[in-house]
Amino acid sequence: MIEKAKAFVLSYWKEILSFLSFFLLGLAFSSPTFGPVLVALEGAFALLLYKKGALSKRDVLRHLYWFLPLCLLAFLPVIFQVKISGVLAVFLWIFNIIGILGAVLVGLMAAREESRVREGMIASGALGLALLVLISLIATLSLYGPLHVALHANEVYYWEGMAFQVSEEASLFTTSGIVSVSVLEYSFLPFLLAASGIGLLFLDPRGRKVLFGILLSCSFLGLLALALLPNVLALILLLAFYLAGIALRLIPWAEKTQGWLGILMLVFLSLAVAFSLLILFLAFTGTDVYGSGFLRKLLDNQRFMEPVNRSIQAVSSTGILGFLFGLDPFTSSGGLAFSTWNGGYTYWNEIPLTNLQTSSFEEGGILGFLSSVWLFLVAIGVCYWAARDCRAGKGAWDRVLISLFAMAWILYASLQMDRFPFVRQPTAYLSPTFGNGGFALFALSLGYAAPRFEKGLLGFSKKGEAA
Repeated sequence: MIEKAKAFVLSYWKEILSFLSFFLLGLAFSSPTFGPVLVALEGAFALLLYKKGALSKRDVLRHLYWFLPLCLLAFLPVIFQVKISGVLAVFLWIFNIIGILGAVLVGLMAAREESRVREGMIASGALGLALLVLISLIATLSLYGPLHVALHANEVYYWEGMAFQVSEEASLFTTSGIVSVSVLEYSFLPFLLAASGIGLLFLDPRGRKVLFGILLSCSFLGLLALALLPNVLALILLLAFYLAGIALRLIPWAEKTQGWLGILMLVFLSLAVAFSLLILFLAFTGTDVYGSGFLRKLLDNQRFMEPVNRSIQAVSSTGILGFLFGLDPFTSSGGLAFSTWNGGYTYWNEIPLTNLQTSSFEEGGILGFLSSVWLFLVAIGVCYWAARDCRAGKGAWDRVLISLFAMAWILYASLQMDRFPFVRQPTAYLSPTFGNGGFALFALSLGYAAPRFEKGLLGFSKKGEAA
């Protein structure tokens, strides 16, 4: 029995490590305390996968502008985190850097494995995340029942003298056990699983029935978890995501318009630079956005620009240093002023709707903001190239699946991320890039799916074709 177990481990050690890796990163998804340590385990995983000569210095330089934004988002939050956690944050910051770089290396190494091993690692990783979603789903159903967001919309309960909305929370399995989190945070992993199902459109199930069944079951579980809340906006995003995936799979224009994506990326990047110059002007002049009729109309439209407006106010109060490095935004001029109530219990009384981009700006300054914008454009490009190469017979289907996973992460983080997800701990801040297992999964996916082009900005050669 021991010999059989030993033989099994030796034969499938990469698949086993993939399962554990994704499971632990899933646990670190909502863990500001243990997140950096668990993310750092990706560094150890990378060393186990690494083969001498598998990755040259030229390969690293070739992908530098893909991974540079990831590195910046791993490096920049240290000043912000020291403001919150003190000197301990420096040690956690080191773990976080090791983990993010290790996650990228894991992706690069995994993409160079043979087809059978890659497929086994993907199936194992999907099962690891599915197990976390399943435990969280069972805990949520047992405590709140099905469709509680819709059926109990106006109901409240009291805990330690404070009222909480039943429809605004769910149960999530984390490093601290099963905890109550916001519906937005609970929906993150199920959304990633469900969105990854689009990759099945590019997979030929012949000879891969077990793999196809595993991935189909995992994506259905993600969809079920979203539907049983329900998170309506996430379901709408999922529908749009599937329609875009079907378009990449079926519409022939994907092979005929290689140059448009590079132009689109440059347009968006130009808009980001223009917006950054506006913020720079506000930081230098100390302009009050709310005091200016024009700027208020331009920036204050509640749902999406409100977090941006709050961020501008926060960094404007710290001047150019805050603009460059993202100093402490927990000030009265930002949207995160706190007050005390009921014997010193601290809570945040103005928590604006937020997303990856504004949080990156607050934590890492203008470089953090531009890095997050660049990564969004990179995710779009990776999906496009992977789908096009797969249709042309030049790329494997698994690159499409992993690139869709990366796109799903950054799309959800840009629209439904929650920086204060813990219902019973309203002051517990969760960074989108510091010790966040989801960000490490995104880094791993980007390393796996990044095209191996030879030259050309954004992956396009001088002839206008992807290299």
